[in-house]
Amino acid sequence: MTHHRLLALIVPAFLFILSASQLMSQDLHSSGKSVRAFSSGMQATSQNAVHPALTSAKPAHKNPSAPGTPFHKLRFPGILILIIAGLFAGFINTLAGGGSAITLSTLLFLGLPASVANGTNRIALLMQNIVAVGSFKQQKQLESRKAFLLSLPALAGAVLGSLFAVDVDENIIRKAIAIVLLLMLVMIFYKPGQWLSGNAELRAGKLKWWLFPLFFLMGIYAGFLHLGIGYAVLASVVLGAGYDLVKANAIKLLIILIWTPVSIYVFYRHGQLALWYGLTLGIGNFIGAFIATRMAVKKGSGFVRWVIVFVIIGTSLHLLGIW
Repeated sequence: MTHHRLLALIVPAFLFILSASQLMSQDLHSSGKSVRAFSSGMQATSQNAVHPALTSAKPAHKNPSAPGTPFHKLRFPGILILIIAGLFAGFINTLAGGGSAITLSTLLFLGLPASVANGTNRIALLMQNIVAVGSFKQQKQLESRKAFLLSLPALAGAVLGSLFAVDVDENIIRKAIAIVLLLMLVMIFYKPGQWLSGNAELRAGKLKWWLFPLFFLMGIYAGFLHLGIGYAVLASVVLGAGYDLVKANAIKLLIILIWTPVSIYVFYRHGQLALWYGLTLGIGNFIGAFIATRMAVKKGSGFVRWVIVFVIIGTSLHLLGIW
């Protein structure tokens, strides 16, 4: 199957899922709540929005991670929705980023409090990145030494980001991410050669010093919300370390895999995990990630670049409220 035929299938499917997830969580987005809602609140709003056809009990337990909580009681339609959403998100996260826009919206739609949805999403990300990193390594696309070095400041930042919330208006964050994504889109076309084949001189040399504080800041944001962080890590590895898109994706996923368990533990300690939701969602992420890694290596950087272009456009329109 040619690149164009694959993109003809992937792009409409992505836009459909993104539109559906936007409708699922339109109350959240239209309310103009702060980013703090993702880390500490809106339990009452989410509980009132529970869909009884998808879950067999309203989530009223204070600690969703505790045994016996109603969060365990998912019905078949809810399970199916989670797996499908996870499959698309896993595919998108592995090749580009931004899949958490789908999974967070889906978890909110199913009635989880926003803070619990934010924590639960990390379980699916962990499952996704385990299979993605393993697959890239098996196909000899992963250069782990520099990934481990960059993961150290990112890990420290993720701990801080998971512990603290910043009172910033959500609409500002969403628009800022959209602008950054569009700038990244311009860079992809401005220097296409570096994205496709990398920069041998940068790749052979030592990591630039400014990458370490940058990854620390990205870790803080990732620990706090994670939405859209894949794009930032990917661009930093390509432009700052000289890797092509396929190898940069492998490094990106290993770095995120390293910091994710720490974030999960912090959310667990605060009772903000719905284990069975996360594991069910993770089944879809797992499958999507496996498909994406095989396709990335087989089709090469050119295919990955066009997937990123279309996903960036769709995500930016979504974040700006146009789509």
